[in-house]
Amino acid sequence: MAFRIAEERVFTRTVQTADGQDFRAEFVILPDDEMGEVSAEGVEGEKAVMRKIVRRLDDIEGEDKKPILYSPELLERVIGFADLRIALLRAYNEGRIEARRGN
Repeated sequence: MAFRIAEERVFTRTVQTADGQDFRAEFVILPDDEMGEVSAEGVEGEKAVMRKIVRRLDDIEGEDKKPILYSPELLERVIGFADLRIALLRAYNEGRIEARRGN
């Protein structure tokens, strides 16, 4: 079977939070040159990377236990916490590693 390269490479992963909860995130794999254009230094750099690679978030609910639909505002709320940025980046990197292995 031949490898078909897509214009946009997307994958979904379960993101594990530090407190044992989880949610789903859809990521886009950026080409190296595009990823290199984003500085990941400091909090604002980390957030800029998240804005580039996170396509959507699912399985998130509010304190009232009602689902919160994905929106740019939800992404900003989530990436406003360092532990959640780290969890998202970990899930992204794990997904990229699996994609390299062909899983």
